[in-house]
Amino acid sequence: MTAQTYAQAALLWGMLGFLAGYLTSSAWQAATDKFRGGHRRPRAALGALVLILAVVMTIQNYLYQRDRSRSIECQAQYNLAFSRALAERSKIADDDRANQNLLARTIARSPEREVMMKALDAYLRQQAANDAERRANPLPPVPTGQCGI
Repeated sequence: MTAQTYAQAALLWGMLGFLAGYLTSSAWQAATDKFRGGHRRPRAALGALVLILAVVMTIQNYLYQRDRSRSIECQAQYNLAFSRALAERSKIADDDRANQNLLARTIARSPEREVMMKALDAYLRQQAANDAERRANPLPPVPTGQCGI
């Protein structure tokens, strides 16, 4: 429900409540008039006060819903950016594990120093590439001071 839809619904229900209260009060007033000798109390001030209160509450609810919608949209954007960065970084972590496993298998299977050194060099090159990719895909900063946080 958007803030505008909420404000319209709140205003409609407020007006219906005011009308129902006014009609009920009028019926009660008419029924009790004979016991008071026909003297009626002024109700215009009370009716205006209730109407003003309904308008103020509607405006307050509209503003709250608008701010809440903005906060939700901001948080959704942050969550999307975070999940994209996290997915990319998870892929990099998988590459790291595969690279480490390859290095360990190569060292374990080959007694030749030359093969081990080549595997270690390949590992270090891949780690440098993964580190560069991590720097290119940082986690988004926490939106402190934004999104109602």
